[in-house]
Amino acid sequence: RRADGTIWLLCKGAESVIFPRLTPGQTKADMAWQHITEYANEGLRTLCFASRDVSEEEYVAWASGMREAEAMLHARTEKMEEHYELIEKDLVLLGATGIEDRLQLDVPETLRDLQRGGIRVWMLTGDKQETAISIGRSCNLIFPDTVMILINAKTAKHCEALLRENVALYGRRGKRSRNNGNRTLVIDGVSLAFVFDG
Repeated sequence: RRADGTIWLLCKGAESVIFPRLTPGQTKADMAWQHITEYANEGLRTLCFASRDVSEEEYVAWASGMREAEAMLHARTEKMEEHYELIEKDLVLLGATGIEDRLQLDVPETLRDLQRGGIRVWMLTGDKQETAISIGRSCNLIFPDTVMILINAKTAKHCEALLRENVALYGRRGKRSRNNGNRTLVIDGVSLAFVFDG
C-alpha cells in the first residue's frame, strides 16, 4: 500500500512472463524489447518491471480467493498460479534491466572435463534465449562450429513438427547420421512444456 492507502501492484520477471500481461499499445514496451534483446545478446541477465493500481474491492476479492487456494490440499501450486494471473494483468511497463552475472571460477574447465568423461551436460535456465546462448558460449557448451538446433514453437503440433524435422536431419541419439558433429539443442520454455505434456 502507498502512504495514502491505495494499493499498487509491482511485478518483476522475465520478459516472457511480463510482456503478455501488459496492457496493449504501450510505446515504451517496443523500445524496452529492443533494449532487452541487446542486453541478452551481450550475455546479460534481463528482468522487466511493471505495475498497476488495484482497487480495494478487487484486492479484497482476490485475497480471499488466494487464501482458499493456499489452504487447498491438492493442486495447491496450480491453483495459486491461476489466482496470481487474475491480478497480474493489465500491467504498465516500468522498465527493464540487464545485469552481468559472471560465471563462477573454473566452470568452463569443469564442464569440459565432464564432457571429456562422456557425461552429457544440459543447461536449464529461465533466461532469454539469446542470453542462454551467450552463457552457453562463455562456459564452453557452445563452440564456434556448433550446430544450434533452435526450437521455438507456439503450438504443440508445431513443436512436434520441428522436433521430427531435426531428428530426420540429424538422427537419433547414438545413431550415426550424415550430419554428426557438435550439436546443441536450444529450446524455449513454451516448447519444452509441449515436450513434457506430449
